Amino acid sequence: MDALVQEVLKQYEEHSLFARTDWEKNADSLPQTSDAAVQMIQGQIRYIFHDPAISRARKMLVIEQFQNAELAMLQTRQNYSDVLGYFTGLMKQLSRQGVLAEDDPEIIAAQFCLPISVWIDLCDREPERETEVMALVSKHIQQFFRLYQRTANLD
Repeated sequence: MDALVQEVLKQYEEHSLFARTDWEKNADSLPQTSDAAVQMIQGQIRYIFHDPAISRARKMLVIEQFQNAELAMLQTRQNYSDVLGYFTGLMKQLSRQGVLAEDDPEIIAAQFCLPISVWIDLCDREPERETEVMALVSKHIQQFFRLYQRTANLD
């Protein structure tokens, strides 16, 4: 099992958007609009769904997390900690750049990414719902930006 854990971890480190982000270095390439955010997030979701190694690893982790404490920690890292950390950093940067209103970045990030995580889990169980989920993701991101986008002060 250790070889399997190492291989899954290696794949994750090499390919996950969430595991390797340097916000200071990548600040210029952040999505500045809801349309850009939709494209970025949907691209990552398609990669998660369709890359054979990533898809197999995700499904294996769901099953094996209850048998192996090390895999349970990896599952939490991949599907919660790193995702929330990534989006917390993204929300901080978008607030600093004046794109989004300032508020608690971790809560804003949770409101943004956790519904998407649930929809990804749904598609792991029911892949035929991918089109529906992608439409929900798009509507969710569009609404998120409408609600959190910084508006000019009209005083």
